Parts: sequence; structure tokens; C-alpha cells
Amino acid sequence: MTNIDSYAQARIGFYEARFQRETTDQLVNDFNTLSASRGWTAERSTSPMH
Repeated sequence: MTNIDSYAQARIGFYEARFQRETTDQLVNDFNTLSASRGWTAERSTSPMH
């Protein structure tokens, strides 16, 4: 596994654990907040590829 793969797996694990603990209402709120956020772009920009 490359550094890029292990980084991606770590981030996926982080979000998977976070979302598994939330209620449906919390997930809906997360979706609504994150869909308007540019944070996913920032997340990609910190990957080891750059």
C-alpha cells in the first residue's frame, strides 16, 4: 500500500467512525452543512500527492 492509499484509508476510517455514531437527524444536518462547504477541497489539498 502506498502512502497515498494509507492516507486515504485513514481519512475514510475517520469519517466512517464519525458518521456511524450519528443519528439520522445529525447525518442530515451534516450533509446539508458539508454540501455547501469548500472543506472537501481543502481535505484533498492536504493529501500526500501535493
